[in-house]
Amino acid sequence: ATYLEADVHQDRSVYSGASRHPEDFQNIMQVYLDAVFNPIIIQEADTDWIFDQEAWRVEAWLLESDNTTQFRINGDTLNQQKGRYSDSQHVMETYVHQNLFKKSSYKYDNQGKPEGILALEIKDIRAYYAKYYHPTNMQVFLFGDTDDVIGGMNQFDTYASEYEMLGGIPSEVEFETIETVPWTEYKVPTTSKPFPVSRDEEDGDNMAILSWVVNHEEMDQKTEMAWRILDVMLLQSDTSRIRKKLENSGWGKDMISTGLRTDTKQWTFSVGLKGVKEGLVHNAEQKVGDVFITANTHGFHDDEMRSAFNTVEFQMRDYATGTHPRGVLLMNRILSKWRYGYAPESAFGYLKGLQQLVNEMQMNGSDFLVEQMNNGLRNSQHKAIVELYPEPEFDGYMSESDQERIDNLKDNMSEDEWIDFLTVAYNVKAENEKEVSEEALAAVPQLDPGQLSVETAKNALQFSVEEDILVTTTEVKSSFDIIHVDFGLDLSWVSFDDLFLLPLLKRLLLESGTATYSQSELDLQMGRVTGGMYFDILHEDVVPKMDGTVDPFTVFDGSHFFTKIFLRGKTIQTHLPDYFELVNEIVFNMTDTFDKKRVNIILDELIEELEEKIVHNGAEYANRRLQSRFSLHGLVSERLDGIDSLNALNVLLGELRGNWEDLNQRLQTLVRTISGGHRNGMVLNLVGEKEELANAVPHATTFLKDMVPRNAAATPFPKPHEGAHPWVPAIRDVLESRTSKAVDEGFIIPTEVSYVGFAGQLVEDFSPSKGSMAVVAKWIQDDYLYKKLVVEGGTGDAQCTYDYRHGVLTMISLQDPRISSTLASYEKLPNAVGQDILTTDKLPPTAREAIISTIADYDGSAPQPDEIGYTNLREYLRSESTDYKAGWRDEILNTEREDFVYFMDLLKVIKDASVVALGSKKEFEELEQDDDSYELTMTELTIDSTR
Repeated sequence: ATYLEADVHQDRSVYSGASRHPEDFQNIMQVYLDAVFNPIIIQEADTDWIFDQEAWRVEAWLLESDNTTQFRINGDTLNQQKGRYSDSQHVMETYVHQNLFKKSSYKYDNQGKPEGILALEIKDIRAYYAKYYHPTNMQVFLFGDTDDVIGGMNQFDTYASEYEMLGGIPSEVEFETIETVPWTEYKVPTTSKPFPVSRDEEDGDNMAILSWVVNHEEMDQKTEMAWRILDVMLLQSDTSRIRKKLENSGWGKDMISTGLRTDTKQWTFSVGLKGVKEGLVHNAEQKVGDVFITANTHGFHDDEMRSAFNTVEFQMRDYATGTHPRGVLLMNRILSKWRYGYAPESAFGYLKGLQQLVNEMQMNGSDFLVEQMNNGLRNSQHKAIVELYPEPEFDGYMSESDQERIDNLKDNMSEDEWIDFLTVAYNVKAENEKEVSEEALAAVPQLDPGQLSVETAKNALQFSVEEDILVTTTEVKSSFDIIHVDFGLDLSWVSFDDLFLLPLLKRLLLESGTATYSQSELDLQMGRVTGGMYFDILHEDVVPKMDGTVDPFTVFDGSHFFTKIFLRGKTIQTHLPDYFELVNEIVFNMTDTFDKKRVNIILDELIEELEEKIVHNGAEYANRRLQSRFSLHGLVSERLDGIDSLNALNVLLGELRGNWEDLNQRLQTLVRTISGGHRNGMVLNLVGEKEELANAVPHATTFLKDMVPRNAAATPFPKPHEGAHPWVPAIRDVLESRTSKAVDEGFIIPTEVSYVGFAGQLVEDFSPSKGSMAVVAKWIQDDYLYKKLVVEGGTGDAQCTYDYRHGVLTMISLQDPRISSTLASYEKLPNAVGQDILTTDKLPPTAREAIISTIADYDGSAPQPDEIGYTNLREYLRSESTDYKAGWRDEILNTEREDFVYFMDLLKVIKDASVVALGSKKEFEELEQDDDSYELTMTELTIDSTR
């Protein structure tokens, strides 16, 4: 499968899958239907061990340092949820729904609290399944070619026909109301709870969120569109009313990403604030109320309504953006209506609602919008406040610690009962070590690698050079009349030392106004003309120019790469002239000084966002840290969005407060360096339907000829595939200093679980890099690491990847309960796998599955229009031809037993192996107790969740 996901929502579970291969699509249907209708944990006896593995169990191990027996609570789902409960915003949203809803399923955390998981028994799972998992309580959505859709429906009918139709399954969500009281007696329901922070942040400020339920009955399309427009005007844009009011009030430091939530039957609206001083939450509430009073008195202005209308129309029109398959996006939109008994097609009736609002505006201005705001927000008592206060070393939102829970369990059992209880963990391990019978394997629908298409999709990019600027276009079948526009500039002449400034600059250019527009005017114009604009930084390796004697699949030294910054956005044909005028304003007509207060706000937000990502996506940042030791590309990534970046942003914040003039000048110099670069480093990329592209050409020509400045003094940029990037000397200096130390690192963060990474140089520079290596890495991930880390170790997931451009093998654990056991599994890898391959003449089923999985990853899901053209452009800039991609794909498909043997030999002599782990102080203390042979250089990251 090129896409496979199981999502648990607050009132539904959704199983979705997609594939670009027809045979695979049929298999996905069969496997999913069998899993849903015939799960062995329900259908077969002696399967309680599956519950023990997925939910929770108590494990014992011998601590060699003092020869004592230690115990821990472990479970895949439990550890995943512990990771989620390290996210203060997730905790806050959970408490919000608990306060807003008292009767429906919306009051629950959709994936379960850790404490709730520990209260589960296998009988609860089976009772829940029996109650809800039935064809009469299901909705099936298929998307694709006619034959595939018909075939899928026939498959479903085969399963569903074996069941009797039932009525009365209690799965419908009822509208929930509250009893109102006189306003003189009303008090907003308020909940105050702790959340984990670093020890240095014990005296940090609070976080608060104010939330409303906005509807207590079914809304028509006009009302739904009104609420989406209110969301934009009140909160979502940089100059929206509530955002401006709170940012200027001084009551808090940063807005929390909240607003309108529309995926439930009753919509909610939330306003969140970080950095709130204790006791001032209700002051912030008063500021929000002032916004409502002003809007009630004066209404909304025509220009902000037009801007919001355009923004919402784009949001509703462009439901095929990003990397998810279009069918999945369509399904999610349809389920937001269909799930509650409305016609599926009503999910696409937004144009009617918007037109009704336009007619309303022409007659009565903003009266209808104000009426909705008053009914759902200003005059509503169905609201709640949640306040979180910082507490260092806070663990888990549970009434008792794991150790206390273990002690209580042990105290309430006899010695024999306790021993029997502990055997559960051994049963889990034993069950997973059992060999799967050939009969069982034959019952599972499987593809053979030979069934996969050997054809590689051709890059449909058309390119030319206009006015010395590279112009690329990609025609797509359907883009909903939207034109996607990417304008790129080269970063090669930027100083490597200024790399840390780029994330800040990306925001400043869009949030500081221009020489022509104030920030408020710019924001309104972007809303009126575009479907959104943002900057994206690309830095990718390039296949170097070769004389024909060098294998293109070689680990090169990484000195050939491109670095560009793109202003990405979308518009419609009638707005193209205004769109290109906006690009000109933002890129070439920026303000000659930045606002210190705005820079401060953005820096605070960037630091807070990065801290949250490090805590909640620790695997990504452990991986980034590891790659920064092995490649130039990896170090650039670490500088732009990694632990190095976090440290640098904090330094910049200090510079802002101590020497603003120098920082402002440095930023202005950076802007001039980028915007004043030679035209040969610029790119204009257009994506759309044939007619839209044809109509866009004259406007693009005018932009390139008359708006993009010509800097005669600019030095042309070097061609990446011909020479080394200008940053290479500076990057090599940093890499040499890092590799000379070759330390293993541990980073202490406020979290309940850990993320443990290992990486090493498997293939050296200028040595062949084979497609089969990606297959073996996938096999290690899905076989060895899954068994050792996920099944036995209880981690949320495990990853193993081979970077074919740099020759690096990487392994990462996610939501890891025990660092020491994961490190031990990494060490045992070279001698623990491969016997079923090394001792046979042909590939076993698990290896053939790895080939198919690797191809699925390589092919990916069918991208949406905006990503099709951007992907084509990136391939072109990397000098990756269709023949190059076809050759790599062939290497994957032609993986043989000898390739596994070759990989295992390399694994035994892997070079410069190192470890990066992120986890709590407690986890690292346990590592030292478990095995003091690991010498990690420790750093405690100061994570201020209230920033």
